[in-house]
Amino acid sequence: MKKISMICLFFVVIIGITYFFENVDRTERLAFNLSHRATSKQMELSTKISPKYVDKNEQRNSISKWMDRSSESLTDVYGEPNQVASTPYGYDWWIYTDKHAFIQFGIKNNRIVTVYGTGIKAKFDPFLIGTTYQEMDKRYTFTENVSFQAYHFNLTKKDVQQRPLVRLSEDVFAQLYFDAFQGKLSSFRLVTKEILLTHQPYHLNYWGKLPKKERLSEGQWKQIALGVERQIFYITNIIRQRFGKPELSWNEQVKQVALSHSKDMANNQYFSHYSPSGGGLEDRLNHGKIAYELAGENIAAQYVDGPAVLAGWLNSKSHRRALLNENYTELGVGVYHKHYTQNFLKP
Repeated sequence: MKKISMICLFFVVIIGITYFFENVDRTERLAFNLSHRATSKQMELSTKISPKYVDKNEQRNSISKWMDRSSESLTDVYGEPNQVASTPYGYDWWIYTDKHAFIQFGIKNNRIVTVYGTGIKAKFDPFLIGTTYQEMDKRYTFTENVSFQAYHFNLTKKDVQQRPLVRLSEDVFAQLYFDAFQGKLSSFRLVTKEILLTHQPYHLNYWGKLPKKERLSEGQWKQIALGVERQIFYITNIIRQRFGKPELSWNEQVKQVALSHSKDMANNQYFSHYSPSGGGLEDRLNHGKIAYELAGENIAAQYVDGPAVLAGWLNSKSHRRALLNENYTELGVGVYHKHYTQNFLKP
């Protein structure tokens, strides 16, 4: 008997103008269950002040010591990456992965400008995957306002609970992604000020200029998508292993079905499991001549990248259910620009 489960992720983007600067809510679009209506994200302000920097000794001994180091110094320690993936942000991901840990370094002009890591109780000192939210909050004092120069990031209460932002040094910030259901650290990301402003993962008030965005060709977007698809695949299996679920194998045919849906959503400007021209996941799989017993789908749009998408899916009850469904054995991921589709399958 064929069964289809479908989940979507969506947030309404709000744009507002003030006297001195524009407020652009660039936070990722999340989608609620199909039966729910999308609601606007409200900006929450607080008078709580964040500490200027964390302890300098901690910085010297932590994963953040890699920031601004050369790619040569990276290969001296880690060796050649398993994969190099392009991004739309001017840097390339150098990806290192095994069954227990996943870490990638963003290289721009031969320097490390960002780091992302996750794993199975993996330790990226001082970020131990699985550490409780309370322990991390006690160490860093999470706040709703993080500022530098004329740039002010305003986090909602939900942001602070699920992906707080911490300033580690003059030029380095950390985004800590928590599993909201377990209250434990799931992954982390280090970024320079420039990359943080390029990503704009939170509501930003500013006065001045932002980093210029590179215009990308369709060929470049296609190359970027290939890297994002594999990252989502790797991280999905890391998450499943963390919860004792069987590893998924890659299915190229299913990937093509997922890609067609991402492309259809982007080109026809809609966000749904059902195409305006008709048909849902079952129709797409049948059209692709893919036999299956059980299938499921997660979709997302306008996220910064693959790791950010996974953090969002993990903290949505229904998406999480698909990610951790022990009956699925195969996965195909299709990315088109900033539209993401993840199709699970049990043949």
